[in-house]
Amino acid sequence: HFCDELFRLYGSEDYNEAQGAAFAVENWAAAGFWKQLIAGLERIKERQVPEMDRLGRMTPAGVVWLKPRAVPCEGGLFLFVEDFTQHAAAEAALRRDRDLLHAVIESTTDAVFVKDLQGRYVMVNTAGARALGRPAEEILGRTDEELMGVEGAAATVAHDRAVFTSGQTAT
Repeated sequence: HFCDELFRLYGSEDYNEAQGAAFAVENWAAAGFWKQLIAGLERIKERQVPEMDRLGRMTPAGVVWLKPRAVPCEGGLFLFVEDFTQHAAAEAALRRDRDLLHAVIESTTDAVFVKDLQGRYVMVNTAGARALGRPAEEILGRTDEELMGVEGAAATVAHDRAVFTSGQTAT
């Protein structure tokens, strides 16, 4: 049974996921992706590539994003089609949020930065890079001690420790 094989290959503890994957194949076919399916299966056959590209298709309900995968089996291939429309929408929302945050951070003349718990810069805006006298690429992943020397960074490192200890954001 197709659902049993999906369950075995995915190792899912939820049998409904396997049934959903089988249903997704039917939806994928109904959405009219047969040309892409055939082309992808030919690529798999020629190059033994286990995954195909994402496929987007406009439907009356909006864009549907699918990712087909083929797994060799005795006498042929099993085709798995993942509907990742919600995942793609979440990724797009994260990109929009990141881009908005970046625009806000870059539009200020104040130095804005984020450090990890080891004191390494993980984000710095243009004003912050200018204040440190280096391009952002030279700052990211480094500590104040690496950038300013132990003596030059002492006050900043002490302040960072106090912030980390308190758990409160400092401005």
